[in-house]
Amino acid sequence: MKCAYVALALSLAGAAFATPAVEATTYPYSIGYISLKHLIESDIWDMTWSVTSRDKTDAATGSTTCHTAWNNGSIPVGPKTPEPCANAAYHYRFPTGAYDVESYELVIEGPGGSATTKIEAGYKYQCGPYSGTLTNIDKECKTINGGEFYLNQ
Repeated sequence: MKCAYVALALSLAGAAFATPAVEATTYPYSIGYISLKHLIESDIWDMTWSVTSRDKTDAATGSTTCHTAWNNGSIPVGPKTPEPCANAAYHYRFPTGAYDVESYELVIEGPGGSATTKIEAGYKYQCGPYSGTLTNIDKECKTINGGEFYLNQ
């Protein structure tokens, strides 16, 4: 009986060592401070957000601001045409558009390569009636609770 347990333990140990190591996911960027507002008069969505570059230990190494606007119901930035951010080393695109402002993909291309994330309404991003003091705005989506979205390579 002891031999059976020893054989089983050795075979399990061998299988564990034979399993390939799982590589850590790399998050070269994070997106935060999203402000997406619907302008009533022009029927335009106006979006500003920040992009932070991150090293392998998740430390911030630089940041920039990005901005875009699009007509309600149209694609903000084409799926294959990246647009520059304030720092021209960074570009962004919406690979599937952003018809639904509560759920869309965003790709960042920059010094750390190309990475993507899905922005979805939840505990760190919410949409609703505009609550600020500016006129001509009826809806807004924004990050809340210090929400950051980390992009996968």
